Amino acid sequence: MTIDADTSPKPGANDASAIGPSLYVDLDGTLIQSDLLIESAVGLVKADPASLWCVPGWLAQGRPMLKRQLAERAMPEASELPYRPEVLAYLREQRDQGRQLILATAADCPAAERVAEHLGLFDDVLATDGQTNLKGKAKLEAIRKHADGQPFAYMGDSSADEPIWAEADERLMAGGNEKLYQRVTSDGGACRAFEMQGPAWGALLAGMRPRQWVKNGLLLVPMLAGHAVTAGNLLSVFWGIVCFCLAASSIYLVNDTLDVHADRTHPTKSRRPIASGRLPIPTAIAAVPVLMGTALLFAAVFLPIEFLGWLVAYLVVTVLYSTTLRSRLLLDVITLAGLYALRIFAGGAVVQITPSFWLLTLSIFLFLSLGFLKRYAELRNMADEAATQPGEPARHTERGYLPEDRGLIQLMGVVSGYAGAVILCLYLNDPISKELYAKPAMLWPVVPLFVYWVSRIWLIAQRGHMNEDPVAWAVGDRVSWALVFGVMLLAMLASG
Repeated sequence: MTIDADTSPKPGANDASAIGPSLYVDLDGTLIQSDLLIESAVGLVKADPASLWCVPGWLAQGRPMLKRQLAERAMPEASELPYRPEVLAYLREQRDQGRQLILATAADCPAAERVAEHLGLFDDVLATDGQTNLKGKAKLEAIRKHADGQPFAYMGDSSADEPIWAEADERLMAGGNEKLYQRVTSDGGACRAFEMQGPAWGALLAGMRPRQWVKNGLLLVPMLAGHAVTAGNLLSVFWGIVCFCLAASSIYLVNDTLDVHADRTHPTKSRRPIASGRLPIPTAIAAVPVLMGTALLFAAVFLPIEFLGWLVAYLVVTVLYSTTLRSRLLLDVITLAGLYALRIFAGGAVVQITPSFWLLTLSIFLFLSLGFLKRYAELRNMADEAATQPGEPARHTERGYLPEDRGLIQLMGVVSGYAGAVILCLYLNDPISKELYAKPAMLWPVVPLFVYWVSRIWLIAQRGHMNEDPVAWAVGDRVSWALVFGVMLLAMLASG
């Protein structure tokens, strides 16, 4: 297999045939919906962040050296890359008809070789060799030499490919945009397009996980529990929720970027925008400081300084969770519960109400139960996958738990949930409930509703029907919403 631009073509291999001239196919952005350099950089950040200090030195030796060093240390598995299905189908069709296919890429040579070997579609590989960055005009020269004067076709995706398209006898574009397509065809020539890219706004919004924003409704709890519902407080809490939604979305983008390789092996997370390739990693990374900065700006302008402190604390803890704590046994669940409780503190800061001991204790036990439920569902789903797909490689968790921990995790989660019910009973028996509610006895039905909900979610998880995000599941669960409205009705009746 040819692995760089200096290797001569096979004798007679580039003769045009009835199905068209030899087709040279770009890799980054064309064959895959990503860039191997960026993929490798993300892998290095995740696997060996200490090596980041070496990046400036590698880059000082030239971009080819940077690509070589990153590929050697953190090249993702070729089988896990986000290939364009339409392009793969076309290449397989051309291969079956006898057309010669050559992978021509600016990616590092060994990395490109691994992709070619995995796909089994390409006759040769032209790639960056550690000294020459095979991009733009350098790639054109390599193709000229390899084609040896014969006609050639080229499939690319970016403006760097325009010099190659200008000389190609057949032009194909995959993953490009409308403006690039118009420029390439401005000479009146044809260009076949595959999977053209539109604006990334939809994918970016999906990557921000708006379904998760419902968690930030916890900022309403101190205002509601403290009977402090006013127009001014509602407006302040609205701004607080906006700040937390923006901040949380910035962290989700960081998480999905760091987890991109693991997510691609997951049955559902593989459909996330970054993992699937719909949202380019550079776009996601660029959005992070914008979202985070906007959240901090809104907090500083519209809300008390105490809220800004809680928002900063939330960002610090979530970054620690994303980079370290989520792989620590039990600390991950405790941190998750703490992040939910932190939202309640932040909601109290918005309306200048200190959350009560009872509210915080109840929330901690409830969120501990949900945290354990999340881990239980992950282990249960992994066990079910292994049982139904015995020939497939097992999916692994990076959370520090083993399959045999499932029973104990279930026990701790159920106990935590029921402890929340006990706390609720103690609160209803406390004189403070009589100060806040005219008819506190009307709140006692909340206890069996709470026990029912906790028992139900754990039974559903035991049967294998709970997904790995219990909060997202609850948002789409009609029974959960009915119970919420029931509790709200009882609270209004108790208020007199």
